[in-house]
Amino acid sequence: MAGSSVVLWSFSSRLIPLLLALDAWRHLVRRVPLRYELGWWNIVFPVGMYAVATHELGRATGTGWMTATGRWEIWIAAAVWAVVFAAMVGRLAAAPLSGRAGTRRRSGAGAPR
Repeated sequence: MAGSSVVLWSFSSRLIPLLLALDAWRHLVRRVPLRYELGWWNIVFPVGMYAVATHELGRATGTGWMTATGRWEIWIAAAVWAVVFAAMVGRLAAAPLSGRAGTRRRSGAGAPR
């Protein structure tokens, strides 16, 4: 069980640089504006679970560096949660100013003329 857990943890660890590179490509190359979207909450849970999984896998295998890394990752996960929460609050605070929070008007067949 420990062996397969380490293999799966290793696989998920190798995906982190890829996800960061794709996010950088999206915002730097494709120039998609970095503003709050509801989908940001989809990031918060996996980051937290990866941190806890790293910590607990380190405890289960007796690997000190993994346990220590997991402790730091838990703080990173808390920071990610705080950033997403602050962005959400900022978006909600700006909503009354714009009149229509999060709604976009589509041009086309369904739009009134």
